[in-house]
Amino acid sequence: MLSYKLQDETLLISLVAGLLTLLLAGLLLLFSYQLAFVLFFLTIVAGVFAYFCFQHPWLMLFPITIGSFLGALYYFFESSPLPVTLFQFFLVAGLLILVLHAFYYKKFEIRLTGLELPVLILLSLIFISLVYSPGRDAGFFNALRFVILLIFILYIMNVVQKHRHALYILAGLVVVGVVLSAYSVAEYMMNPQIAIENILGAGASLTRVSAGGLYHDPNRFAAILFIPAAATAAVTFSNLNWKYRIISSILFVVLLGGIVASFSRSGLISLVIIVLLTISLTKQWKFSFVLGTLAFATVLVIPEFRSALLTTVDRIYEVAFGTSADDSAGIRMMLAIAGMNMFFESYMLGVGFGGFPERFTDYFTLQQSVGVNMPHNVTYKVMAELGLAGLLLFLFLFYCVVKTGYAAFKQSVNEYQKILYISLLTALIGYVTFYQFYGGALTDSNLMLLVGLIFAGNCLFTEGVKS
Repeated sequence: MLSYKLQDETLLISLVAGLLTLLLAGLLLLFSYQLAFVLFFLTIVAGVFAYFCFQHPWLMLFPITIGSFLGALYYFFESSPLPVTLFQFFLVAGLLILVLHAFYYKKFEIRLTGLELPVLILLSLIFISLVYSPGRDAGFFNALRFVILLIFILYIMNVVQKHRHALYILAGLVVVGVVLSAYSVAEYMMNPQIAIENILGAGASLTRVSAGGLYHDPNRFAAILFIPAAATAAVTFSNLNWKYRIISSILFVVLLGGIVASFSRSGLISLVIIVLLTISLTKQWKFSFVLGTLAFATVLVIPEFRSALLTTVDRIYEVAFGTSADDSAGIRMMLAIAGMNMFFESYMLGVGFGGFPERFTDYFTLQQSVGVNMPHNVTYKVMAELGLAGLLLFLFLFYCVVKTGYAAFKQSVNEYQKILYISLLTALIGYVTFYQFYGGALTDSNLMLLVGLIFAGNCLFTEGVKS
């Protein structure tokens, strides 16, 4: 009887609170306080969402991951020395909610990856190397960012309680990725002048689009599409109902268009790797040939994308065979040579974390590299800055993550789980491929998201969770 009374009182309080909220909102609109109304409405929505997140902490992964995708859209305290991104803001909020949830429900169990010892050794090496690093300030800042992302991995592992939670997050990122890619495709197709300028530039000078300039670097924009592309490719080559596969293939073509319009060579190469891995894991050889032919024909039929695709492929060919007039190819070669020289001169412990840019000028001038001195390859960055010890630790951890992802795929008991873990594994390989041509792997929140979801899935399988 008491329980019914308590439920009735809760319902009455909720109704009264709802009516008062509507009354206050109506008064704000009546007296033309539009800004106050918007802020009030957002506060109510945020409060309700925070309440649900307190009960189900995994829900915070939605704003965290979407904030990671849209990190360049808005900064808190933008004029300060340390602007806060949407990702960082929501991650702190998520961690706070998780701690409150743990104390309220007395749930103090913590899932771990099992790789804490090698990770701690790597972190020790990073912070010790700062003592002799010529770029210790930047190195220390990036080391802290790396630590935060390691905490992010543990956060994901401890909030994801079911396989479908990860699947929902993946679906949300597909929606965001398709919207951004569609916007980028429309931006490119609505401006034929871009295609004309790119044709006249013959690949030496390109106008590249990235969702209305949301991303200053089109390569970064191409990279955020790897996760949605991997997910749509996994559904397309799955054994689900044909209608879902057809819808997914259409979404994949939209994402392909976004990557092609960015003219990102590393992005296109990574996407090819993702697709080939997906086909090899699903073994849909005949269907992949038919679909690939149709997708290729679709791109060739549209003049703007035919030009973009051929230009990008031509740039890849020129870089591979050393005939490129593009400065970026020569700059990447300089960076690679400098990185190898740093490794051979300090092969055991490296030049120190964050020291690559400072030591680069020992081998080439900034005039030769057009002002570029940041490493564009995660492998030779680790080799140069942390030496052989750091490289072996890095390769061991990478091997363990890939092995764990593949094990999760093999343990999948239904088609949805196969789609999930194929998506995570292929996207991970895609990112690692991308970071053989670009810098910033250790501070990429999207890459760490994949690692976190892979280990979360492994823990769920270990615990016997099948849903």
